[in-house]
Amino acid sequence: FASSFVCWVALTCSLATSFAPSSKTSSSPTQLWAQKTAVVAGATGYIGKSTVREAVRQGYRTIALVRDAKKLSSQQKSFVDFCEGAEVVECDVTDANALQATFDKIASDGEINAVVSCLASRSGI
Repeated sequence: FASSFVCWVALTCSLATSFAPSSKTSSSPTQLWAQKTAVVAGATGYIGKSTVREAVRQGYRTIALVRDAKKLSSQQKSFVDFCEGAEVVECDVTDANALQATFDKIASDGEINAVVSCLASRSGI
């Protein structure tokens, strides 16, 4: 939990300062970062959902990595509502080949600018 929280806080704090209005521009944060991509692993967890929502709010093209996308449609309708605006991508992050293929596919659509891990173990360790 602590490491996930630190990741979320770090993303929120660093992105928040990146999006602070500048006296040189009148563009909103969403306009400034519309072409940036953030990938969030562990997106269905408590911290992950908040991280996805914040990245979307700040204008990132947000990719929410989930273990089983089919479960989302049947069991976690609230996740879909909570993370509106994010692209949900199924990926087994414990499979190095699957993870590489997923990142290659995401990168083929443009540069990946931020990767945030909100992964937690089932044991809590």
